[in-house]
Amino acid sequence: MSSDAGATEPDPPGAGPDVREREFTLTRTVAGTPEQAFRAWTEAGRLARWLGPQGMRTPTDTVRVDARVGGGWEAVMVEEVSGERYPSAGTYRELVPFERIVFGWGVAGGGAPVTEFAVVTVTLTESGEGRTEVTLHQRGVVSAEDSDGMADGWSTALDKLARELAEGGGTAAA
Repeated sequence: MSSDAGATEPDPPGAGPDVREREFTLTRTVAGTPEQAFRAWTEAGRLARWLGPQGMRTPTDTVRVDARVGGGWEAVMVEEVSGERYPSAGTYRELVPFERIVFGWGVAGGGAPVTEFAVVTVTLTESGEGRTEVTLHQRGVVSAEDSDGMADGWSTALDKLARELAEGGGTAAA
């Protein structure tokens, strides 16, 4: 049995020349405790207040959360200018209260099953003085263009999360 030290892993099945497994990591320090940040990610009313990139809103009536391993989430982000709708959904793979959330990210809509193409891991770490470091890591099979757009979208969504928590969104009733 021989080993090829220079070998690289093959592309994921169905990957074209610009569709490969890609990943990125983003970090923000936000106001509030890890518990408040965890609730902002796992409670529908709170999630609706910040989920989505800048220029999009997520109507509360489109958000559903079943925050348990094997449970699912879904939301429809709406582009504020055009009104174009972007349904998303996924399955929770790991939930460690106030520390870690792992979920699938995919496309939903029209009654079709969710097609998950990425896994998102959110790690919450107390950083002192009532603040929490939120680290988001996404890994999935997407094009370079989609990967860049998703990183930019998550970056502005994390900015919205930080504003929401700074304005007391972590303690308000959903």
